[in-house]
Amino acid sequence: MKTEKINLTKLFKIEILLIGISLLLWNCEKEEIISNPSQSNLLSKLQSEFNAENFKKAIPYEFEVI
Repeated sequence: MKTEKINLTKLFKIEILLIGISLLLWNCEKEEIISNPSQSNLLSKLQSEFNAENFKKAIPYEFEVI
């Protein structure tokens, strides 16, 4: 009886471990990033309208624009 109880507890621990690993791997699936065209249009418009010189005029502090 005691060995059967020990075997059941070992089996239970292994099952919990396998379920935890499977959940971890299931949640780590890579999701596809879908680009929104309106965001890319807005970003390109902002990048074309604002440059480093505009920021230097607007902000008198020294900084580096990448």
